[in-house]
Amino acid sequence: MKKYIYKTSKILFALGIILLCINIYGLFKSLGNNAIYKEEHTLFNNDIDSTSSKLLGEVLHEKNIKNREVYFQKLVKAVNKNIAHYWRAEGRTKYNLTIPVYENYILWLKQFIDSKHYKLYEFCDYKHALERKVGLCSQHAIIINGLLEEKHIPAKIVALSGHVVATAEVKKGTWWILDGDYGVIIPKSIKEIEKDSTLIIPYYKDKMNYNKFSITQNQNNPIPLERLVKIYGAKGNFIINGVKGYCGDRYSFEKMSYYLIWIIPLIFILPFLILLIKKNNT
Repeated sequence: MKKYIYKTSKILFALGIILLCINIYGLFKSLGNNAIYKEEHTLFNNDIDSTSSKLLGEVLHEKNIKNREVYFQKLVKAVNKNIAHYWRAEGRTKYNLTIPVYENYILWLKQFIDSKHYKLYEFCDYKHALERKVGLCSQHAIIINGLLEEKHIPAKIVALSGHVVATAEVKKGTWWILDGDYGVIIPKSIKEIEKDSTLIIPYYKDKMNYNKFSITQNQNNPIPLERLVKIYGAKGNFIINGVKGYCGDRYSFEKMSYYLIWIIPLIFILPFLILLIKKNNT
């Protein structure tokens, strides 16, 4: 029995060391691939711009936000130009749409259990999403919402019937629509727009610069302006309180997994070390 326990603890120890090495390797690997700056199959032309990283830095580190109107303008532009609308299965490995094992081996393993949500994984944590540089409209909205929540600015996610945007309080009782995917700010509330969705036209009409390759993307089909107007209609819209509400169970699981990837190896390593200390003391 003692031999079995000792042998098992050695195996767990080795596994723990391997997992720790994977984690440490991941600390030096970026989720982002700069090839996205030259990717032809993004939804929009000139969808992402490496020179906008400075603006993103300003948005992330700005603390005393006195003028929310100005801040929202900078925020939407920064997210729009730092996240490419890309979600193709063939880019799964190239752009880490499936979470690589060195980033988080728990999220990597989850793809084999729940391929619907984890084969192509959308981050709930805006920082990881920004690092990866790719995502759908919902990822843009999550980033905006998560960042505003962190800065204690009231914000929500609006799940439209075919599109996802953020909405935030620009001043007491006044809410605006923030669409990071299209780079659009609509200085009206979703309730106002639902009453007359043609109100969005002036803000979107010059933003329909779809990439010629996008028509081949099943999940990224271009949306004509007329359809976008219809999408903003009241039917099928949901206003969701925060990223946690939008992501559901994935929010807690993702957050917990980033702690567990370090805790699990330590749990595996500890029994063998205890047995080794005991053996040396006898």
